[in-house]
Amino acid sequence: MQRTRTTPLASIALVAALAVPAISSTSFAGTTTLKGEVVDTACYLDHAARGAKHKQCALNCLANGVAPSLLTPDGKLYLLLPPHGPHDAYDKIKTLAAETVTVRGTELSKAGMDAFIVEAVE
Repeated sequence: MQRTRTTPLASIALVAALAVPAISSTSFAGTTTLKGEVVDTACYLDHAARGAKHKQCALNCLANGVAPSLLTPDGKLYLLLPPHGPHDAYDKIKTLAAETVTVRGTELSKAGMDAFIVEAVE
């Protein structure tokens, strides 16, 4: 049986080639702003709950660990995520259920899911 020997350079090239599809599968739109209504993801996805009638339930859900999302006027839903480091703006989002806000941060998309890293909120 013949043994194939791989050089260190060939190994590095193989790892780099395999990493390209993984890197390109996440889309980073850069720093941008979005405007929309803060919803609790669970109730919105389960039964389209949103708005003033659902505010107290959403506040309770967000306080108990349900992830917040942003529903834009065109009907797109973004899962809101905290940034690495201080995340005061993300924490503030959890108190703004059923409110229309403007967020600044980084838009992400991967595997059919849209998300937004919240860096500032107005």
